[in-house]
Amino acid sequence: MKAELRGKRFLLVLDDVWYSKNANHQENLQQLLSPLNVAKAGSKILATSRTLDALLALGAVRCIP
Repeated sequence: MKAELRGKRFLLVLDDVWYSKNANHQENLQQLLSPLNVAKAGSKILATSRTLDALLALGAVRCIP
């Protein structure tokens, strides 16, 4: 996936993200986000969740209640 995203801009929409603080969820989240680091500046992720913890785990810059 990294090769396909390298140098490209993307918009990723994640709807109703669930997250718990166990090791398995943290590993899955890192696996999801790691390929996105090679994308072009200006790429965005729009995520919705029922909990603030999930958005903060994604590294949310701005949360709208």
